[in-house]
Amino acid sequence: MTNPEIQKRLGSMVTKAEMKYGKNSAEAALARRVAESTGQVLAHTGSNLDFLGEGQFTRIQTMERSQAACEGYVEHYCTVTNPLLRPLHMTIAASREAQKVAHDALHRLASWFTSEPDGAGPLGETHAYYDLDPATAVTVYATSRPGERWLLDLPYDDFERITDLLRFDGHCDFADPSFATNLDKYRLGSRGTDCVKQMKEHSELHQRCLRDRIIRPDPDFHVGEFVPVAFGNQMIFLKFCVGHLYAFYRKYQIVPDECEIFGPWETIGNQW
Repeated sequence: MTNPEIQKRLGSMVTKAEMKYGKNSAEAALARRVAESTGQVLAHTGSNLDFLGEGQFTRIQTMERSQAACEGYVEHYCTVTNPLLRPLHMTIAASREAQKVAHDALHRLASWFTSEPDGAGPLGETHAYYDLDPATAVTVYATSRPGERWLLDLPYDDFERITDLLRFDGHCDFADPSFATNLDKYRLGSRGTDCVKQMKEHSELHQRCLRDRIIRPDPDFHVGEFVPVAFGNQMIFLKFCVGHLYAFYRKYQIVPDECEIFGPWETIGNQW
């Protein structure tokens, strides 16, 4: 592949990232960094980019495949695997508050994997079967597991391995007082209860049933609902208890089964 062809592809990648995620987004910044570093390789090697240029272009292709895999999984999970989440999946695109939950969580979790100002290395633990590059591989975070991340080698790895690992975690991102205070009055029959404590109790009971075989456990049992959100080649699993998730739907008059929204679209999620 010639230099002009690679430069054109780099420009297209940056433009696509800026249009889809915004010029000031982390995804656009990552695309610009990759394009800039590749441009530096081209400047130093001239027309003889050969190994270095092609290697960098392969990284770009890998990153694009990882982005597509994250976006495809999120779309399928929230519309086919668990249609209950379709309204929330649609709402995140228009809700400043729902976006804030996801963006703040990603920033908080990713900070575990950056070097400290005093020179100390990252404190987080990375799980990967192979030596993968976090800049291009699918990187998965979960709000129920701060300080951990998973690098997936697709198509040999899959997201289901992560959801199976996290399914018993007792965690609710809407349990934060800034959200819970406004949502509790819309919860039915469980107002003022500690949802995280309740989720952990249910999880322990179910795992005890599995271990001791006292009662046949529900095969579809789960503690709360996972809500995957894609940020380029990074994906974060948010988690909400069923009570707060339905309270969110009731507050904004969302009918999950019909996936309809009654009222002005621009007010969804912006009334905390």
